[in-house]
Amino acid sequence: LGRKPVIMVSAVLYIAGAVAVAAASSVLELLVGRAMLGVAIGFASGTVPMYSAELSPPDLRGMIVTLSDLNIVVGQLFAAMVNVIFRHYAGGWRWSMGVAALPATVLFVGVCFLPESPRWLAMKGRRADAEAVLRLLYDREDVSGPLEDILTAISLEGEKKDAKRGFGGLMKRGFGKLGSIWGVKEIRRAAFLGIGLMAMNQFSGINTVMYYSTTILVQAGFSQDASIWLAAMCCAAQLVGVCVSVASMDTAGRRSTALR
Repeated sequence: LGRKPVIMVSAVLYIAGAVAVAAASSVLELLVGRAMLGVAIGFASGTVPMYSAELSPPDLRGMIVTLSDLNIVVGQLFAAMVNVIFRHYAGGWRWSMGVAALPATVLFVGVCFLPESPRWLAMKGRRADAEAVLRLLYDREDVSGPLEDILTAISLEGEKKDAKRGFGGLMKRGFGKLGSIWGVKEIRRAAFLGIGLMAMNQFSGINTVMYYSTTILVQAGFSQDASIWLAAMCCAAQLVGVCVSVASMDTAGRRSTALR
């Protein structure tokens, strides 16, 4: 399908899910809406970072990919402020959920004006289209260097050959890459540390704390209004941390930024 269509489908699912949850009149309807939102988030979280990386020049790739995380945190802060606004309205939770359709609409419209990934185009044999996108990205006529880098990477990974084999080719390519990772000591160590850090981040339960921070604070004895404001402040603090990472990742390096 390409990167753009998947992102557009995720936006449509998110809009439909937000509207379904806001208009739900039963538990079943609420569950269906939440399931649609979950699928939409899965599509977007798996595609947007890859799409951003493939559209980014190497010297800015780290910062641009991290902007995805920045926007997630901005969205969390925005959601917290929406909760603050609608906290005293009857059925305010419906408005809070319905408003989520607005950024998804912006995403859908915005993606319509963006180019397809040059790597995906090259992988499908559409070299002329890939060159056109690269000219747009690099703002120059001669893009033979970046295009050759893409073609070389595709050739080395065998993606052009495996891309025609559907799900079987995808699985083969995935397990092949895992085998190459664990077969080299240095790469295995880096992969283990990276996966370990992300796993510990999830096992710490921070996502549950973020999602249910208002409820936790209310149960701890804070008023509902104070809990909503404190949850918003937690999102704001997370936003500050991500901003520091975005600003320093390409200058101080990934390792130094992570150690902070």
